[in-house]
Formats: sequence, structure tokens, C-alpha cells
Amino acid sequence: MNSKIARRYSLALYEEAGIRSILEDVAVDALTVISLIDSSRELELFFKSPIIDKDKKQSIVTEIFEGKI
Repeated sequence: MNSKIARRYSLALYEEAGIRSILEDVAVDALTVISLIDSSRELELFFKSPIIDKDKKQSIVTEIFEGKI
């Protein structure tokens, strides 16, 4: 991922979590997602794939994490 884009999104997430007073919850959720992707080569490749459109990726994220984060 482009580091400028990653920085922009992470800063926005951090700011919004601060406004809502949920920084710790967001940090735990982010670490959970990172850990899951790091532990699954298939999931990592899935998210990096330019062939799979963003709607399909969003659908899979919802399916995997619904109610958990």
C-alpha cells in the first residue's frame, strides 16, 4: 500500500477514535486484523490482489469480522 495513503487513513482512524474515546478498542481491533492477515498467506494475497474488486473484499471483511470488531 502506498505509504502516503496508509498514513492518511491511519491518522483519520486515530483522530476519529480519539473523538469517540475508543482509542484502546480500535488499537485492539487493528492488532487483531493485522495478526490474522499476518498468520494467513492466503488472506494476505487476497487483500493484495488487484484482480479482486473492493466490493468483494469488503464483503469478505464483513463476513470474517462481523460482530467481532
